[in-house]
Amino acid sequence: MNSWVIAASNAAGEVVALAQALGVDPQQFLNVIDGGGLDLPYLRTKMGLILDEGLEPASFAVDTGCKDAHLIVDAAAEQGLKLDGAEAFAARLDRVAEQGRAKQDMAAAYYASR
Repeated sequence: MNSWVIAASNAAGEVVALAQALGVDPQQFLNVIDGGGLDLPYLRTKMGLILDEGLEPASFAVDTGCKDAHLIVDAAAEQGLKLDGAEAFAARLDRVAEQGRAKQDMAAAYYASR
């Protein structure tokens, strides 16, 4: 389950960062997916936390997400699997924790893009 949560949280941060870098309002992304199969409440929640700068209190903190991401990567490796997405998100969480954001919601991984 946490592997999916990590993937969705990472997607939320990267969508916002890319949209902003391209000068596009992230709300346009939400408008496009509205009501369709890609319109996930969890994605909207994490994007909202980023856009509203509401990363505290955390519902799933950076430090907890980081621990879980590393456990997922390690468990996969023990089975001979390489999970590139989980590895990348673990690295993103490591970077934002080093920025002093360890207790913020893991949606703060958005700041690893900057």
